[in-house]
Amino acid sequence: MYKTKRLLIVSACLFVIYTGSGQELSVGAGVGASTYWGDLNSGAIFQDIKNSSGLQGQLFLTYQPSRIFTLRGNLAVGKIMGDDALSEKVWQRERNLSFQTRLLDFSGRVMIHPWSIPLNDSHFVLTPFISSGLSVFNFDPRTTYNGNMYRLQPLGTEGQGMPGFGEKYQLTQLSIPIGGGLKMQVSERMSVIIESYAHKTFTDYIDDVGAQYVNYFELLAGNGLLAAQLSDRSPEALGLSEPIDRPTGSAKGGKFGDYYFMTSVSVVYRLASNNKRRVSKFGGDNVICPDRSSWILRGK
Repeated sequence: MYKTKRLLIVSACLFVIYTGSGQELSVGAGVGASTYWGDLNSGAIFQDIKNSSGLQGQLFLTYQPSRIFTLRGNLAVGKIMGDDALSEKVWQRERNLSFQTRLLDFSGRVMIHPWSIPLNDSHFVLTPFISSGLSVFNFDPRTTYNGNMYRLQPLGTEGQGMPGFGEKYQLTQLSIPIGGGLKMQVSERMSVIIESYAHKTFTDYIDDVGAQYVNYFELLAGNGLLAAQLSDRSPEALGLSEPIDRPTGSAKGGKFGDYYFMTSVSVVYRLASNNKRRVSKFGGDNVICPDRSSWILRGK
């Protein structure tokens, strides 16, 4: 009977520790890279990472209501770009489109981390995690033409704003971040996180490139000279002095939406925790449940 009672007490303690209500509040900051994936990629992965990535920085706040879940609010600013001229494929170099944009991304995420891996008797612990949520992001594609930088969305380079072509695309959109990483606890309050996320967007115009060309002269009449020139830049690559008279509907890009990736290394500082030792009473015996945070740190 005594052993059974002790087993029930230990089981109760483990349940409290594993799913417990200990609460932690932390802040973090990180740097890394943001990478574009869309119509202007060549398909050569390492080349595209090199040519389509820019610097990215982030700030975030996390709240951990239990051992296995963390809620996170994340603000990231980065830069992505794409350029047909850097492709090894002849048809892409002849298409000759390019863009760059600043990304402003705010996301709410849930991080799931069911176990930790202690490496020694100190605070050093590895915690793998997976994460997803919802992001609101803002972009504004631009390109360089004759030495000047131009915003592409206001121009309507694929007929946006003209009768029969729909409205201009919105510069603030939603995306779904999916990813994960590894958290390394290096002291009682400090951690380092290495992570990467793929952001599935619901737009095909981060690069201002949709699926089809609009005829040069139709665009010229509807949206003006600059829109027509920046919609089809093949004449520059081919050394032509006259525009190409492509029929509206000619293939320009793919049919799938654009993605962006964010990879970073961050430092996290735990601001507060109300993890406390718990006392359970069964049959007059006092049994102290261990501190949840120490259980996590020591991997017990």
